[in-house]
Amino acid sequence: MTEAIWSIIWAGGLLIVSQLSPGPDFFLVVRTALSQGFRSATALSFGITLGLLIQAIVVCLVGTWVVEQSWSCLVMAAAGVWLSYLSYNIMPWDRLPRRVLEWVPLKAGQSAALPAEPMHGTDPMHAKAVEQALETPHESHSTKQQLVVQGFLCNILNPKCMLFISGICIGPLNAYGTASNWFMPALAIALGVSSQAGWMLWSGLLQFPPLRRSYCRRAHIIDAVFATLLALCALLLFVPLLQTAGQSIF
Repeated sequence: MTEAIWSIIWAGGLLIVSQLSPGPDFFLVVRTALSQGFRSATALSFGITLGLLIQAIVVCLVGTWVVEQSWSCLVMAAAGVWLSYLSYNIMPWDRLPRRVLEWVPLKAGQSAALPAEPMHGTDPMHAKAVEQALETPHESHSTKQQLVVQGFLCNILNPKCMLFISGICIGPLNAYGTASNWFMPALAIALGVSSQAGWMLWSGLLQFPPLRRSYCRRAHIIDAVFATLLALCALLLFVPLLQTAGQSIF
């Protein structure tokens, strides 16, 4: 039971970290938090959490049936491929080598000829969204009801969200979902709570100007950490397929 609880905590924690990765939900929350304030961002994130909770319930219900099938290892491998692709695209390949070069001690008479780089992450859309949000003056605010609807539609109409939830949930569901009746609802609720708590946390931190500037400067580090976590999760999802292939061969 302890391991099952830790798997739920791990899934919720990974979800909170994942919210910092470039995506529709992130762009919408960041812009709202910086231009309209914490309360508006909280209302928007409530709609996002509502959509995520629905997708999490679907994954938990269908996922339990899927993991009982003989071909479930193929589904898990497909989710692993998606997480690997997401990890590759999020990893700031063009900025990490520059940072490594900056840390390498220079020999006598050698100068660092590093090109000037913008203070943002590797994704142009990500950088543009953050920089525009920082510079956007306060505008006419949407009502709380409109923000909830906007957040809900932004999340529920994004199929990548369900693929991500599947990626982090199928493993725990395979291990504990069929043995414990409480695991599925607990996992879905934990994801919903983590989603709302995470968005409120990031929205609150974004109210401090120094943190806004710091985030723009270190977005590549945040993306690199998240990409590494995704890659590790992807590798774990390939284990059942490798085990099945090994049993067939040997």
